[in-house]
Amino acid sequence: MPKLSNFVYCEQTSPEENAIQSLNPLNVITIESAPGRFSFSVVFSLVGFNPHEEHDGYIVFADPNGKTVIETERFTLEKEDHDKKNPILTGVSMGVEFNNVLLEMPGLFRTDLYFDNEKIGEFVIPVVTREGVLRNE
Repeated sequence: MPKLSNFVYCEQTSPEENAIQSLNPLNVITIESAPGRFSFSVVFSLVGFNPHEEHDGYIVFADPNGKTVIETERFTLEKEDHDKKNPILTGVSMGVEFNNVLLEMPGLFRTDLYFDNEKIGEFVIPVVTREGVLRNE
């Protein structure tokens, strides 16, 4: 069963040779007012999957009411045909950018990660308005 070894919300990603750099990690998304638009990225690592089988996955970003804001296209990890590799040592890091996302309300938004049609992770991030922060709401 595959596992997530890390997950981070960030302002953007920068591909490096054989790696992905997450820039300006976020623990909250602040928009001017609601509704508002915001661009951000997520970076995550998957481990413990069989490299000799093809796998697919996708991400769902949902609002505080559970309504899907974004569902990504499926990504595919193609099988590897070289030497046998221990699945515990198999891993991949990925970055996904979400551009100009409409956030209709403040609250606790959720990102669900699916791998081979099974939900393997759920991560939340608060969305607040600048006005609410200034009023301490």
